[in-house]
Amino acid sequence: MRSLLFLGCILAALSGSLNAQPATEPQDISVLMKRAAGGAFSPLEMRRAPRQVRGSFFGSTDSFLSLPGLASPVRFRAGEAVEFYLKVYLSSTDPRASFFPLRDPTKFTLFKLESKEDHREVVLSESGVLYTNREGGSPLLVRLYGESSFVLSPTSPLGPGEYALSYNGEDCGDNPVVYCFGVEP
Repeated sequence: MRSLLFLGCILAALSGSLNAQPATEPQDISVLMKRAAGGAFSPLEMRRAPRQVRGSFFGSTDSFLSLPGLASPVRFRAGEAVEFYLKVYLSSTDPRASFFPLRDPTKFTLFKLESKEDHREVVLSESGVLYTNREGGSPLLVRLYGESSFVLSPTSPLGPGEYALSYNGEDCGDNPVVYCFGVEP
């Protein structure tokens, strides 16, 4: 009886290890991807978002990023897990690594976009004579996925609307690439 129980435990352990499949990673390096229910990866909308400044009547200025279009073509359904997949080039000694600048997934920041008449925008900072207010984005949770990829997810559920991910947040330069998506109501 003991040997039968022991054999059952070994078979159960082996069946679990034999069924474990390695994670299917995205093929593209340094591109944020969305994963469909069937397992296929597709890239998020990538846009250059020029940093712009506008002034107001009272002397304050806003620094903001502007994106063309009212909505991203990349959509998540309400209740769908919002997760992004990023394959990175891990070797820092290989000269090809310089062609793939997105190596640290913890440097991504999530911003909620506001839809305007014909574009989307996010205010990064407001400043006036006596104040400066920086509108920080939200950090993301990062988990290892496979051998050279990561899964990034928001720290809290996202409501309906338009969103963008920026690499290096506020220090993203004057013409950063942002990755856009929307969440359906």
